[in-house]
Amino acid sequence: MTSVLDYNLTEIPDEAPVEPGEYEMKVLSATHKISSTSGKPMVEVVLGVSEEPNSRNVYTYLSLPAEKDDTKAINGKLRRLRSFYDCFGVDYEGGSVELDNLIGETGFCILSEEDDPEYGASNSVRRFLARK
Repeated sequence: MTSVLDYNLTEIPDEAPVEPGEYEMKVLSATHKISSTSGKPMVEVVLGVSEEPNSRNVYTYLSLPAEKDDTKAINGKLRRLRSFYDCFGVDYEGGSVELDNLIGETGFCILSEEDDPEYGASNSVRRFLARK
């Protein structure tokens, strides 16, 4: 029987952000939520860097149109949603997309790096790249 104490934990590397650049990303989860700051609908997407097993997960938020949004805000949110779908090969022609179907999809993104005083260094999606 293996004991939890049989593992050498001192050799496990810490998670870290990757250098800014283009990476293949995998959708790990996608959850419909209401923003705690604005009270508006959004999708929280957790992405993993495909070829970097010790990288931190990347959290990105897709704001969805809200009741009081003007046309400019609605179109901006829908353009970002469309670029996310195009990046991960999501068929949105029928109008309805099941979030569970996004899990495991891969696409390429340009990542930037940010240093947050509370949470430390992390990556964020600067741009979703359309599939070629």
